[in-house]
Amino acid sequence: EAALKELGEDVRLGWKATSIQPSTQPQLNTPPTDDTQSGPFDVTFETPDGEQTVRAHTIVVATPANVSARLLSNLAPSASRLTEIQTPPVVAVTLAYPRTALASTRANANTQGDETTNISGDLNSFGLLIPRSAGMETLGFQFVSSIFPQRYPEGQQVLLAYYGGAQSNINIDTLTDEEIVQKVL
Repeated sequence: EAALKELGEDVRLGWKATSIQPSTQPQLNTPPTDDTQSGPFDVTFETPDGEQTVRAHTIVVATPANVSARLLSNLAPSASRLTEIQTPPVVAVTLAYPRTALASTRANANTQGDETTNISGDLNSFGLLIPRSAGMETLGFQFVSSIFPQRYPEGQQVLLAYYGGAQSNINIDTLTDEEIVQKVL
């Protein structure tokens, strides 16, 4: 939201790049470059309003390897090798709970067991990993409100759950967002 507010109308949500081509028309006021494949480029997008093409001098491709291979195939034939990179599907799900929703526990303060300490619902650690032997598709959690407490409201615990992975038997691409959240919970 902060980036969207700062950048305003320069941000386009719901746009999917479908092709990148060298432009046949020069772009005005472009800096010289030593790149072998320099701009401008015509980037075509599927958008909520139909197909649109944007001319750009510089592009950044930040997509999964197989998508990058397809987008860059017209610019660099060697980009097809990107498909050799295995990219197991992993999704991140953000979960937020009131601190009071996490149970307090009592723990022994010493080995004799005669002192106990109340432990609140705080998750004061980096997170946890879940071994595959536990039979869960959730890989683990980061306790982001403990890592970055200044970013979250007082009284909230925010967790980032990772789901899927190379050993997962679930095809994440077939699940809706709601189904993924339910599986993480």
